[in-house]
Amino acid sequence: MLVCHMSPSNAPSEDRQGFGLTARERQIIALVSAGYTNKGLAQKLGISENTAKYHLTKVFDKLGVCNRLELVLLAIHQGLTQED
Repeated sequence: MLVCHMSPSNAPSEDRQGFGLTARERQIIALVSAGYTNKGLAQKLGISENTAKYHLTKVFDKLGVCNRLELVLLAIHQGLTQED
C-alpha cells in the first residue's frame, strides 16, 4: 500500500499564488477534476499518454499530493479547477 505523508517541505502553502503551476499544469488539473483519465488527457490535449503522465507527476510534486483524489480535493479547495 502506497502511503503519502506531507512534510512541511512539500505541503502546499495557502499563501503561494498559483503554486508555481504552468498554464499546461493548470489545464491538466482542470481536466483531471472533470474526470479525464491519462488517455483522455492525452487525446484532449493532443499529446502522448506518457507526456500526460509526466505533467500529472509534476503537478503532484508541486502541490504535494500523491493521487488524483488528493489533487482534486486540493484543487477545489484552492480554486484551481478552472482552465485558463
